[in-house]
Amino acid sequence: EDVNLTRLKILILKAAMNVGFERNQPANGSVSGPANALQAYVKALPTGSFGSLPWHANLLASYKDLVLSDPTFRSAVTLPAQGKRANALDVSKSVGWMMKSGQYLWLKDLYRLVFGFQVDEAEKRKNTGIVV
Repeated sequence: EDVNLTRLKILILKAAMNVGFERNQPANGSVSGPANALQAYVKALPTGSFGSLPWHANLLASYKDLVLSDPTFRSAVTLPAQGKRANALDVSKSVGWMMKSGQYLWLKDLYRLVFGFQVDEAEKRKNTGIVV
């Protein structure tokens, strides 16, 4: 898998974890349990989960659309491994890579929500990271 996609999955998963999603191994050994749990959790996120500002509402809508429609999030084997790390600079590069197509422009807002600073500030904060 492309390293950019892996980093973006980490960002997307971390956003859910920041609002209460917990990764648990399925009791029955099913490989679809955790991913289905992620989709169910994201689907149930209420308005305001990412904050009360207008950009938060737009971000939540785009985030839900992606997580619920992208097959990547339907199988646990395609989610990043528990304990997987990514640093701010690498994730910012992956966000930029994905935005080059003109799609997924909202990823810069997701980055800001998860890291607490803008994509263009990542160089100064390259020692900052996230773990899923």
